[in-house]
Amino acid sequence: MFKKFVYFPFLFSASLYSTTTFAQQAIPAPPSAEDFAMADDRSFSISDDGKKVAFLSGDEKNSKLVLIDIDAMDEIPINLGDTAKPRSVFWADSDHLLIKVSFAYNADIGAKDNNYKYEISRTLSYSLSTKKTAIIMPHPDLENNTSLRISYIDKKNKKIIVLGLTSDIKDREYVVFGYDDKLKWSLGAYFADFNSGTGKNIVDGNVYTDDFIFDKMGNPRLRIDVDVKNRKATIFKLIDKKAIKLLEWDNVKKLPFEIEGFIDDKNILISEDEKSNSRLKTINIENGNKSDFIIGEKKNILNIIKDPYTKEPIGIEFDDSNNSFEWLDEKLKKAQILLDKTFAGKNITIDDWDEKREKLLVSVSSGNQKTHTYLFNIKTNNAGDLSLFPDSIANYEFPVKTYEKFKASDGLEIPVYITRPKNPNHKKLPAILLPHGGPRARDDDDFDYISQFLASRGYVVIQPQFRGSTGNGIDFENAGYGEWAGKMQTDTIEALDYAISKGDIDKNRTCIVGASYGGYSALVGIAQSADKLKCAISFGGISDLALMQYTEEDRGGGLSGSVAYWREHMGVTRYDSAKIHSISPLYMVDKIKSPVLLMHGTDDTVVMPEQSQKMYNALKRAGKDVKYIELKDEDHWLSREKTRAQFLKEMENFLAPILKPQE
Repeated sequence: MFKKFVYFPFLFSASLYSTTTFAQQAIPAPPSAEDFAMADDRSFSISDDGKKVAFLSGDEKNSKLVLIDIDAMDEIPINLGDTAKPRSVFWADSDHLLIKVSFAYNADIGAKDNNYKYEISRTLSYSLSTKKTAIIMPHPDLENNTSLRISYIDKKNKKIIVLGLTSDIKDREYVVFGYDDKLKWSLGAYFADFNSGTGKNIVDGNVYTDDFIFDKMGNPRLRIDVDVKNRKATIFKLIDKKAIKLLEWDNVKKLPFEIEGFIDDKNILISEDEKSNSRLKTINIENGNKSDFIIGEKKNILNIIKDPYTKEPIGIEFDDSNNSFEWLDEKLKKAQILLDKTFAGKNITIDDWDEKREKLLVSVSSGNQKTHTYLFNIKTNNAGDLSLFPDSIANYEFPVKTYEKFKASDGLEIPVYITRPKNPNHKKLPAILLPHGGPRARDDDDFDYISQFLASRGYVVIQPQFRGSTGNGIDFENAGYGEWAGKMQTDTIEALDYAISKGDIDKNRTCIVGASYGGYSALVGIAQSADKLKCAISFGGISDLALMQYTEEDRGGGLSGSVAYWREHMGVTRYDSAKIHSISPLYMVDKIKSPVLLMHGTDDTVVMPEQSQKMYNALKRAGKDVKYIELKDEDHWLSREKTRAQFLKEMENFLAPILKPQE
């Protein structure tokens, strides 16, 4: 690997990163499905002393944790054994790594014979000095121990503060997960030891407690209670564990803002929706007074970046077309300015830093180039590329993804990303309409392996940011409520019309492809727009919205936030059969005239495989052209290289005879 880990003066890094030299070479054949499916090295993290970098390599099934000793310029693979699917890695201190893993668990809960699977997340602590691994907050019923989240890391005392739910468990060292409303789960905070993983209770909430807020020293200072049933939200000050009411709201289902953390001993930073955008303000916890927090331009806020140890807010990511940043920390602010100049036209993210904030891990990406991670030394202005890709990926000139906008039929401006393959003969090309999942999500101008795979096969790829997507303000995001199979769908189809109007697409060779909500949109699209679309592919898509709501209720309890959200976003409950059936693809089968490919992971814990199975059976009974493929041991996110490659190949083989991209 270290043949790629080469330091260079940062002043010249832009020319080294440039892809302009490709124009002077013969264009190589496109990468294979296996190359596109290959998992990138990911989750880079630097130790607090700045001497080591850790990251995950390989796919989720065969991941390995790799440690780079910066001074020795060497890498040391660390075998963690069977740890399910490693998702991320982070340094707790210079000796301990925190590794988040997950696995699908078939829980014996819910209604009879429902056989649900849950994606269970755990955090492991790995010591470099002892080479031992500990489970954070162990429990005899390991499979049911989830819902734990880290709120603070105390490096000095080698402890982690975690939050988790408890019910009638007598042993307060353990936290377990529950689903039943009747069990009256309550939130508690615990100190967990780096080495043993076991924890001790710090403070308890009640059945309404939604969160605790800690200050920079790890002291619990605020408790947030939300009573969904009685529509009340309350902030309590915690003084010697005694709760004193600070602020309260009636007729609400959550706090009217997000608490981002303490900025000093007396003030918390909040983000609040205001005039279609999210704005920053402060609240004084002594008197509850609110004040404006002014920083930079007035842009919609996407995310507050926090110190990984203390959770103190130190930066702001804005929700614009390229996700720009504003840092509260002066060192990171200066580094961002230099990075933006050096890698002009690229997307730059400062991902991690050492305790002195002198050595940074920086991601640099664009729509036509995979993400490179650099180790950047602020003091020396040197950077080293930690990334390694197969030659077929590194040497291939991927097409550029463009950001465009069009007016929907009702006048709303809709963004769309379009990736156009190289077309030297200027012929009309087939096109793929690729709506994203969510639906409260977005595409961006980073590298996307599915759209680039399709473009490399000769398809124009259209990614509509339909109303309901994030990234365009609160009003645009909220406009998706109640628009399932409605305006979210018409925006998607009108994005295709817009792209066709540009003149380089053959309108008679178009298909729709999507995953999760995008899979739902693909199935609705092939039914509602049968005259425009020649085929559809759905991976992990929803076919029956009533069944989805029932499943969420049975898995999480009728009072869960997830159930309330889906009812509100769909604009209908499962009890209104006529309305919910009218927007469910399962009940649109008679309108489908073109071939459909359904794929689903057997370990999908977000959308149950039953959704695709029911759609397949309905299409088959109706005599439609349909194929169903189950991807063994795959989850909702296509985490495994083998099945990811299978997905790409099946998609390619299904589309090619219908759309004929080589003509």
